[in-house]
Formats: sequence, C-alpha cells, structure tokens
Amino acid sequence: MRGKRIAVGAQGSGVEVATRALLEGFGITYNDVKVDYLGYAEAADGLKSGKLDAAFLTSGLPNSSLMELEQGFQLQMVAVPADKLAKIAKTKTYFVPMNIPKGTYSNTEDVPTAAILNALVVRSDLSENDVYLLTKSLFENLPALQNAHQAAKDIDIAKAQTGLVAPLHAGAKRYYDEMSATTANEPISGDTVQTTEIEATTETVKTTTEEKK
Repeated sequence: MRGKRIAVGAQGSGVEVATRALLEGFGITYNDVKVDYLGYAEAADGLKSGKLDAAFLTSGLPNSSLMELEQGFQLQMVAVPADKLAKIAKTKTYFVPMNIPKGTYSNTEDVPTAAILNALVVRSDLSENDVYLLTKSLFENLPALQNAHQAAKDIDIAKAQTGLVAPLHAGAKRYYDEMSATTANEPISGDTVQTTEIEATTETVKTTTEEKK
C-alpha cells in the first residue's frame, strides 16, 4: 500500500477514522500513501477512472457503490486477517472480525475483514419515557428497516447489549428489562446495552495485469 493513491473516506468521517486506524495497525501512516478524502461514489469513480489504486469503504453489506463498480470492472477485495485484527483491536476495541460472504460481490470465497458495531446513542438528559419509546419503536419496526436495507437484519435484540460504548440509559434499560421478562427462553443481560448493526470495512483495489504477475 505504500506509495499508492488511496481514498480514505470524507475527512473526519467514521470511514476515515477506521481507515487511519487500520493502516496504522499495519505500520502505515498517511505519510506513506497518497491520501484522497473521498466518499463512496467518488471513490468508486476514482477506481474506475484509474485515478485511485485503493479505497476504504465502511458500510452495511452490500455497498451499492461497489455493486455498481463491479459491473464491467475487475476489482479485488483485500483481506484483513483475523489474527492481525485481533492485535489491532487490543487498542482499537471498536473493531471486530467479520467475513464478507462469498457472492456478496464478485468474490468467490469469504473475505475476512474488519467490522465496526454501530450504536444508537442519545443525550443522557433525554427523559426515560422518550428513550423507552424510541428503543421500543426501533425494534417493533425492524421489518421495515430490513426491507430498506438487508444490513438491518444484523440488528438482534438478543445481541443489542453487546459491546457497550456508553452507559445504559434508563429508558433503554426499561425496554430491555421488559423484553427480558417476556422472553424467558432468551434472557437479556442488563449489564451492558448497545443497539447495534455491523458495518464491514472493505479495502478495494484495482487489479491490473502487472499486479497479477
């Protein structure tokens, strides 16, 4: 990757933060690469036109920009090995291992990558009832979200309290406790809370004849 032209996401975005962390985990800094602060669509255009060598995209699967890009364009997803990610995650605890399933794009095999848990965060001074209703509405309307994007299928109330990034709001706790009481076969711990979905961090590189040799 050193010396390559890389789209790292919009400046200051979550994508850019994740990109910087992953690069540093592999001993690469922005001084070692040619950085372009581009969003998904611009990064895809840059790869297609040859202005970029690689791009980092963080999103639910599948990413529409990548799906469009692979139409008539040969792309390669670069794996992030789980053992290497485990070392990075010791200090960047928001990373978790994940596979991009085969067939998601043109990949014929699963591709190990880094994923990030998204959290629904509210102000601590919001009323208990407002946050209770927000949490309740989210889970009761999951089918609509899942119809809008299949990544929402990763939202599971049984896992919603995994990977705490902030204290549990009393309103969310009330809802989770309520659901725990009515779901005896799948009790939910009240120790942590986080309404999450997974975003995969995909590093996409343009494949050339020279690189194949």
